[in-house]
Amino acid sequence: MDNIFRKILNDRTSGSTELLNKLIRYLYQRTKEGKLIGNEIEIAKKQLGHFAVINFQLKLISVLISKNDQQQLLSYLAFVTENEKNIYQRIFSSIPEVIKRNKKILTLSNSKTVFEILNRWYHYNSKLEVVILESQPECEGKYLTKKLIRSGIKSKVIPDSAISTNIEKSDLLLMGCDIILKNGDIVNKTGSRDAAIIANYFNKPVLVVSSKSKQTKKSMINIRGRNKSEMYLFERVEKKLISYLVTD
Repeated sequence: MDNIFRKILNDRTSGSTELLNKLIRYLYQRTKEGKLIGNEIEIAKKQLGHFAVINFQLKLISVLISKNDQQQLLSYLAFVTENEKNIYQRIFSSIPEVIKRNKKILTLSNSKTVFEILNRWYHYNSKLEVVILESQPECEGKYLTKKLIRSGIKSKVIPDSAISTNIEKSDLLLMGCDIILKNGDIVNKTGSRDAAIIANYFNKPVLVVSSKSKQTKKSMINIRGRNKSEMYLFERVEKKLISYLVTD
């Protein structure tokens, strides 16, 4: 196991979509070099398979590996990388205009999808302001804040305990998710459910953005992570707490 692959497996601050992007780029490079990636796929399934979007892609890649056609596999990995931008644009285009007119947004954690949507939102409305919960215990919100600031978006990180005051002053709550259950509930970073409950209390819309690849046919799921301690970093958010669930 090389260092790049090990870092991907041990990444605790990136969201599931960003982890997938890193994994796909790694697998593409390995395949381009003529290396076999079957072993990496099996390891990734065990350690990252609890993320629906990653599990979905790993299953498809496993099928291609079984066909023993390196060129077809390489072409598919390249397609997944290139198609990513189109997915974000389709998601943003599907957000209702009444929601896009809002400019003060509260979010949490470090979702790649949320980051990409906010970038497009900023080009749509240059007055956009974003407040990000730090998201204990891994503090992923700090990473998202730095990325948004580098993109020119007015952003600040706040303690999780300051959510009530800040959601009251915001126009809406924006979240990504790791899994979309069949009944419309989602699974996301711990703290998401409390944030949604508080947003509902203050009559603020709750907008969830996600790719369709995170959908599952299950209505019940055992939340798990890489290990027993990590399973507590994720929680279920009921459909009734979500105003809009927008996918590509």
